[in-house]
Amino acid sequence: MAAIQGMRLRHFLLWDRLALCLSVPLVVGLGYAFSHSVDAVAKGAAHAEHWLAVAGVLALAAWGGVRRLRRGRSRKGAG
Repeated sequence: MAAIQGMRLRHFLLWDRLALCLSVPLVVGLGYAFSHSVDAVAKGAAHAEHWLAVAGVLALAAWGGVRRLRRGRSRKGAG
């Protein structure tokens, strides 16, 4: 994307390295700070995955129901 916008490779690498110098210490620091609660985070993620799966199934069911209703209405109008 940067090349498409006309950014030179040197400028891109400069900004990329600056971002790296900021993001790596931040992520490592957060990992170190919250390393004592890894088990709690894993349990929370498993719980969130469960609800995300339920929401996905419900969304697919709603989408299928709306699609079926629209098909039924279009067939009645055509016939």
